[in-house]
Amino acid sequence: MIWFDRPFRRGWALYSNSAPIRPQNQNRYFIISQASLAIFLIFMLLCFFSNHAQAQCSNSVKLGCGVYTQCFERYCPCSADKNYFTNYGKRYCEKFIGRNDWSTQGVAWRDKTLLCLQEAIIPKLDLDHPEKCDCSKMKDFAFQTHISCYSQNTASICRLPASDWSKIIQTIDTADLLDAYGAKQMLGIVNVCIGQQAGDIGNDIKEKWKQAKEKLSNIIK
Repeated sequence: MIWFDRPFRRGWALYSNSAPIRPQNQNRYFIISQASLAIFLIFMLLCFFSNHAQAQCSNSVKLGCGVYTQCFERYCPCSADKNYFTNYGKRYCEKFIGRNDWSTQGVAWRDKTLLCLQEAIIPKLDLDHPEKCDCSKMKDFAFQTHISCYSQNTASICRLPASDWSKIIQTIDTADLLDAYGAKQMLGIVNVCIGQQAGDIGNDIKEKWKQAKEKLSNIIK
């Protein structure tokens, strides 16, 4: 018992001889601890909301149109006349998915095109400051992506059979085809198709493409 007691008392004496923690120091340490805890909690909340926002903006395994309202409209809120996401994106997403009479090529083109259009928007969103979104610029950018997404090398509108072309024209409202935005994207697609199909089409088809370009150019003017 004595053998254990002496080292214990010696250790206690060393501890008791050390400088005591004064009350003001204790308060300072307590304040620092509170500040550190507050910073940590704020950091965790920011991470949570950031991850939550990213989850809302990630595409689901099943192709769908929910991202337009769950993500795009939320992080780029726009008035009715400038709201591309409601007026165009979501509306045509639902229309194209709603059709079940596509060819095998048509289904592949539709699915890859819709995903391309949605994935192009996400990097343009400021998830931390949605109020900074410029609706006019976002609308212009979204329409610009139509040309590249419609004519991807792996699934191009230019290589679809005539039956799918007919369905596309039936699905898109005439007013949207012939307004300035529609005419520009159609003209861009015609130019791409001429390049992609240059070696596969005859002179008569090329002449029709040329006529289509002229008509579209006149609409844009």
